[in-house]
Amino acid sequence: MMMDIASWLREYASELTGYAPQLMVEAADEIERIRSRLEKPTEEMLKAGRAANRLVAGNALGLACIAPDAAWRVMADMILSRSE
Repeated sequence: MMMDIASWLREYASELTGYAPQLMVEAADEIERIRSRLEKPTEEMLKAGRAANRLVAGNALGLACIAPDAAWRVMADMILSRSE
């Protein structure tokens, strides 16, 4: 079973000394803050996500002319990420 990255950071930080543990705890806090925002996206966040998807799709189509194999991979990744 895979451990959650935030939990792992907190657990590993408890084994260290110095400045690094504090950075790891802050990183875990930031991961959890971002997760909470992604669970409740605002309309602006959704709009920005759709714009990013259009940009990636446009770039993938342009890439198809130059490197078809890479373009297929990008498009497949986009489709698979939507199904998750």
